[in-house]
Parts: sequence; C-alpha cells; structure tokens
Amino acid sequence: MRVLLLVPVLILFTLPLTAQSQTPTQTAILPNQGLEIVQRYGGPAKMVVSEELESKEPAPLLITDQASFEKFTTLLPMIEISKTSVPGPNHDPLVKVPRFDWSKFMLLVIFDSQSLSFPPNISRVEVQGDRLVAVVEYPDTKNLIEAKPPEIGSYGAALVVRNDYKLEWNNPGHKAQEAQRQSMMMFLPKSD
Repeated sequence: MRVLLLVPVLILFTLPLTAQSQTPTQTAILPNQGLEIVQRYGGPAKMVVSEELESKEPAPLLITDQASFEKFTTLLPMIEISKTSVPGPNHDPLVKVPRFDWSKFMLLVIFDSQSLSFPPNISRVEVQGDRLVAVVEYPDTKNLIEAKPPEIGSYGAALVVRNDYKLEWNNPGHKAQEAQRQSMMMFLPKSD
C-alpha cells in the first residue's frame, strides 16, 4: 500500500525535472510590441498652401513638452470644417490644449494634405535596438474626390509612453498615384 502511494509522488517530482532538462531547439520570434499607444487623435489641420493652390503638409512632429504641444495646436482649426452642416466649434479634444505629463508621455503627429475625412494613422512605434521607428499608414485616396479647401488637410497623432531613443519615421506617404482630384464646386464664387 505504501509503495502505491509513493509512485504518484515520485512521478510528480520527476515530471518538472525532465521538462526542465529538455532544451528547445528553436527560439520563438515574437512580434515587436513596441511602445504602448495610450490614445489616438485625428482631425482637420491647417496646411501650407503655395501660390499655385497646392497644399503641402508640415513635417512629422515629435512633441515632448507643453510649449511644442501648444505650437502644434495652432495648426488645428477652431471651427468645425463641414460642407454638410452649419459650422460650429471644433470638437477635437486637442483644440482645448489639454495638459499631459510630458515626463511620462510624448505625442507623435503626422499630417496628410490629400484628405480631410481620412486622417493618417501611426499604427505602432517599434523599438529596434537603440532607436524607435514610428510606422505610418495612410488611407487609399487614389479614387477619392473630396471637396475640401486646399489650406485644410488632416492629422493623425498617437500619445505614447515616453522613451528618449532617437525616433525615425517609416512614412511611405499617401497612396495616391495621381494628382489629387478636387471638386470644382469649392472654387465657384458664392452667390448672393
């Protein structure tokens, strides 16, 4: 009877030892989880317009302090941009210039002059050695015809956990293969 009781106990003790003694022949490769994205933002933003009425987006931004953040918010229109409703105040939460704890967070911002309705997206921020790589995705605007003023485009932003590594952008640009087509209705004179 005692021998029967000892056999299960011995088996329980030897199982973990045999499992630990086996070495894996292949190491699992896990996806790069990168920095945690705490919050995403997006909406209309002001663009730089040339004399030929071509809009150009500002350079991508890495914001790590309140002064830089307040400078960025000057690019956000205070009035909602809409052709279908009466203009009112912009409901973008960043227009109210919230305060972030810049010792814990940083804001990455990307712009797109091709679309107002579909802002670009910072999909992830990978950690690659001693640098960060922000991966940007754009909506496909090749067949998009959008009535928007040339001085307005869109922005996409990601509030991420702070890291002081050097930041690089994996930014392929928007996917439009031809010049952006815009509705001529916006250039017609207003009738009284």
